[in-house]
Amino acid sequence: MPMPLRLASRLDPIQQSLTLALDDRVRRLKASGQVIINLTVGQPDFDTPVWIGDAARAAITAGKTRYTSPIGTLELRTAAAAWYHRKTGIPYSPDEILVSSGSKHALHNALQALIEPGDEVIVPAPYWPSYPDLVLMAGGVPVHPAGTLESRWKLTPNVLRAALTKKTRAIIINSPSNPSGAIYQPAEAAELASILARADVTVIADEIYDRLVYDGGTAVSFAAVLPGMRERTIAINGVSKAFAMTGWRIGFAAGPADIIEGMGRYQAQATGNPCSISQEAALAAITGDGTDLEMMRAAYELRRNAVVHALRAVPGVELASPEGAFYIFFRVSQALGRSIGGVRFDTVDAMAAELIERGVALVPGTGFGAPDAMRLSFAASDADLEVGTGIIARFFDELMGG
Repeated sequence: MPMPLRLASRLDPIQQSLTLALDDRVRRLKASGQVIINLTVGQPDFDTPVWIGDAARAAITAGKTRYTSPIGTLELRTAAAAWYHRKTGIPYSPDEILVSSGSKHALHNALQALIEPGDEVIVPAPYWPSYPDLVLMAGGVPVHPAGTLESRWKLTPNVLRAALTKKTRAIIINSPSNPSGAIYQPAEAAELASILARADVTVIADEIYDRLVYDGGTAVSFAAVLPGMRERTIAINGVSKAFAMTGWRIGFAAGPADIIEGMGRYQAQATGNPCSISQEAALAAITGDGTDLEMMRAAYELRRNAVVHALRAVPGVELASPEGAFYIFFRVSQALGRSIGGVRFDTVDAMAAELIERGVALVPGTGFGAPDAMRLSFAASDADLEVGTGIIARFFDELMGG
């Protein structure tokens, strides 16, 4: 008998994506006939704007279906440099831009280019579940100083100082945040940046949600908060969230030319160029007038308001209204350990499993480094959000009354 194939040990610490696994489970349950409101995945429920699709169809007709430069077309990199300049006030050249197959790919490239085995990377909790695994894949050690609901889930200066060691090489900062929707205000970002600059730590700034901001606010880029931060920041962005283009898989990295060049060399060998047609669609997106973006952003803000209002009336649920992105991260520590009909709920995972049985799917906070919280995505229809929050309210009413 032939020997069975064996997986490499480097895969041992890598976890499956929690949110994608839950989304897949909900799809299977729906296919079997179960009615479930899916509030797990961070995916716009809007279609990609028609004019962006038109640009892609025109590119196909024009025969733009061949390899491009491995780092992205010069036209798209030039447009992305101008896009970053408009958003941040910082000038970038096309040589300081890398186009990748989604912002997750850009994050992977950045970590592979920067991290040596054993380097520590600060990944503040709560965090997007992919961050720690991306660090591990680069041979790094993720370190998780935690924010709290009282700090709006944000990293504070004292907590950051306590997490820094001689091995700290980089920090991943996500603002607006997945899962909390928190935004580092300019003064907060500048204080953290000052600490990181003195410690010679590179900032990997995941700014993918920076166009989805509410209450008239803005999201500042870490590269712009202090003189000199541009040279020590790799800014990650893309078209997936704000432009409703998750499946098109186009992300950007902006940073010092030598780091971007190294990331580009890695990408050239690992994947080659991003999809040529998707690049043409992304070019149309970031050079458009933004009308559809504002329509979607305004719709998310109305949904946020409705869901926050509903959840604040639920016993056992505590939350801060998100300032951006399309998630609500709520703490349920008061409800942990309570029972319904003799069934005790000691973990948020158990709560999430019960809620699926009742017809609504959320993501337990364990995957985000916050075992007393849950995430709800309000990138869903008004009707689904109304039904879903109603199911959540009835569950916690029973739990807190038990």
